[in-house]
Order: sequence, then C-alpha cells, then structure tokens
Amino acid sequence: EPEIRKKKQESKIHFELAINAFFSGEKERAHKLFEEIFEKNRYDMAAFYYMQKCKIAQSFSINEI
Repeated sequence: EPEIRKKKQESKIHFELAINAFFSGEKERAHKLFEEIFEKNRYDMAAFYYMQKCKIAQSFSINEI
C-alpha cells in the first residue's frame, strides 16, 4: 500500500537509529524508538518485532538480579 510505504520511508532514519541502539546493547533506548515508530505506523511489523525483542531482553537484564 502506498500509505504504508510512505510511513515506512518517513521512519527509516529512526528505525536505523533504533537498530543501532538495539545491537549496541541500548535496549531501553531502542525500545522507545521502536515504540514511537510503531505508534505512527501500526503496520510496521519490523518495528513491532524489535519492540518485543527489547521487552524480552529488558526482562532478562542482569541489572535486575
């Protein structure tokens, strides 16, 4: 769909920042960025997927032990 494609293009830079944060171990920051992306585009399943991975990673954080 053109509208979905447009929204993904608009969030591309934020998605890349979120991916970099995720793989740098900044799960909380990544989660926030993915959440913002998903709120603007509920059809962005990649953002949703990584948002869930961040939640799981945070729940197993060593800082909580």
